[in-house]
Amino acid sequence: MKAKELQAENEALKAQVMGLSVTLKSAEDKIKFLESEIQGIFKQKQDLKAELEHYIMLNNTSNKNQNDSRYY
Repeated sequence: MKAKELQAENEALKAQVMGLSVTLKSAEDKIKFLESEIQGIFKQKQDLKAELEHYIMLNNTSNKNQNDSRYY
């Protein structure tokens, strides 16, 4: 009787481990997806920052040209 109880408990533990394995795999997949999303957002941020810096530079250059006495 004891062997059958241990075998049943072993089977239950195997099933639990399999369920946890599936949950872990799902969590790993979600983490990979979120990491790629974060990388995409970071790249967008870098691109927008570069574009903003470009426009700031253009604006500063334009202001300098407008203030240059040679244009009067």
